[in-house]
Amino acid sequence: ADEIAVGLRYYAAALFEVIPQVNAEVREALQARWPDGELLAEPIVRPGSWIGGDRDGNPNVTADVVRLATGSAAFTALARYLAELTDLEQELSMSARLVTVSAEVTRLADTCPDELHLDEPYRRAVRAIRGRLTATAAEILDQQPQHQLDLGLPPYATPAGLRTDLDAIDA
Repeated sequence: ADEIAVGLRYYAAALFEVIPQVNAEVREALQARWPDGELLAEPIVRPGSWIGGDRDGNPNVTADVVRLATGSAAFTALARYLAELTDLEQELSMSARLVTVSAEVTRLADTCPDELHLDEPYRRAVRAIRGRLTATAAEILDQQPQHQLDLGLPPYATPAGLRTDLDAIDA
């Protein structure tokens, strides 16, 4: 458990700062060299972990330890995502009266059952994502992170579903 806790201290810097930066720099360098090429559609560096998974005969690495390691890693990631979504929700307050909103963002905003901010589709769309991620966390984690928002929405079935919604906001 101590080894898991120590290893997870590096997740924030590695997963959320270094890996995205490396992928962005590699993508930019490839696009500069081959501007017409559709190179690196997927990240070149993907996170992985040995934490709790060194099943090489160590008698202390039990199924409970693997569950603790994977659950702790998932908790760390989902807690970060929920905190970031909370910040993004505060930031994206543009009114539909002043900005053009894509059909995808409108669709996503319309899934938010919350009656707050009816004229702020980006904020509502982010709330819907946060609501679904809260449901995902409730379904898969043993402990629940801060910044949850229970809207009664269904959890994400796959990471791709979350990414699709985030890409709609980004676009």
